[in-house]
Amino acid sequence: MGEFFKGWRRKTGLVTLAMACVLMAGWMRAAVTVDTYPLTRQEAIVSGDGHVTAVFARRHGPEYWYMAFTKRVDGGPGGSLKWEQRWRWTVAGVECGVDILLVNGTEMDEAKWCRIPYWEIVLPLTLLSAWLILIKPRKAKGSP
Repeated sequence: MGEFFKGWRRKTGLVTLAMACVLMAGWMRAAVTVDTYPLTRQEAIVSGDGHVTAVFARRHGPEYWYMAFTKRVDGGPGGSLKWEQRWRWTVAGVECGVDILLVNGTEMDEAKWCRIPYWEIVLPLTLLSAWLILIKPRKAKGSP
């Protein structure tokens, strides 16, 4: 059994498989709940709805843009809160955009964001780990 784990490829394959498993667990959790992981006062990672989203707010913290990336709820107290999209870009499931928060018609914040489906991360990691673990190690060539 110890012979199987010799070489950098299989060890790297196991690490890659472990990363894929952790991200798969995050994907399953994102199907039922929304988690926000603040990085700084204006930056955070949001996991929910089967996606992982990186958010960069211009002025305020997560309390101002949280709803835009989880529920897309407009209204707020007295109907004064409104989200507007400045632009959106989508390629192969990856979405990026800029949203503006308006309070009583006044621009309060701007948030830039990118979101990627978990499957677009988990599937390549799983395939890479399978290749690294299952490939036959090369035999060293002897000196002539």
